[in-house]
Amino acid sequence: MENKKVDLLSYLPPVVQDFEEIKQIMNTESAEFNLLVKEYHNLLCDQFVHEATENGLSRWERILKINPKPTDTLESRRWEILNRLNIKIPYTFKMLKNKLYALYGDNYTIKLISDIYTIRIRLPPVSDAELRSTFNMVSVIAPANMIIDIAIDENLEMKERKFIL
Repeated sequence: MENKKVDLLSYLPPVVQDFEEIKQIMNTESAEFNLLVKEYHNLLCDQFVHEATENGLSRWERILKINPKPTDTLESRRWEILNRLNIKIPYTFKMLKNKLYALYGDNYTIKLISDIYTIRIRLPPVSDAELRSTFNMVSVIAPANMIIDIAIDENLEMKERKFIL
């Protein structure tokens, strides 16, 4: 749809298409309509996080009260938005495990150490932004009296992921 070009001259009857004034007017108006089609396409893409433009991601971040760092890439911002959208109530340990499985597949370990009120999570090598985002997600899900011990385990191998959130 993005490549669709509007040619208003083609909509006119052949009788008036030959007038130079009409050609100039229609070429000028066609350029404006092409900008409109492009903005319309961007607006549609912004409705979906996977397709969103810079503007769309900014809108999602405002809605979800996410403050991205200037160094965050579009993909890391997209990941953070998807992460926030997929946190569901009620928060259970099984739901947390399912959430981590959706993000990392089998490439993580999680252990609940109830006698010292700790949730220990080990992840494969990921970016600092992704680690921070995962910590924020777990902080929202975990009870306030639990200590969250999250770290990178070099023994875990990062495999190709598909977002199935």
